[in-house]
Amino acid sequence: PREVREVFEPQATKIISSLRFPDRILGIETSREGVPLPPDYTPVEPGTILTDISNPEQWRAYSGSSGIGALQAFYLREIPIHNWDLEEYVPFPGSPDIAFARFQLRRDDRKITLGLMPYDSSEQVTSSSPANIVLKMI
Repeated sequence: PREVREVFEPQATKIISSLRFPDRILGIETSREGVPLPPDYTPVEPGTILTDISNPEQWRAYSGSSGIGALQAFYLREIPIHNWDLEEYVPFPGSPDIAFARFQLRRDDRKITLGLMPYDSSEQVTSSSPANIVLKMI
């Protein structure tokens, strides 16, 4: 209500302006190739996430339960910190033709495609749905 706005607004502004966000998460693990991995993601066989790959030696996969929206924010922050160039980013949700988020990474002469593969027990997959991570070495 307008009656409490004069009291509430300055206090809320003070609290919001005092918030500080870290520019980096300390202790981030990386894949063998140096790609950052979010906390609580563990390696799995790529075929458990992607059943149609013909060359599993070129793939890495990690399973976890963070939302795909949070994972996209994680990678947009961590990719440049870990000295990777982001050549392409296709967000999820985005293109109706792609049911996952995709990042094209480059470091020196190494290229990697990173995919965030949402999964959910319900029929509706959203930006808060959990996602697994797949890496393809190019």
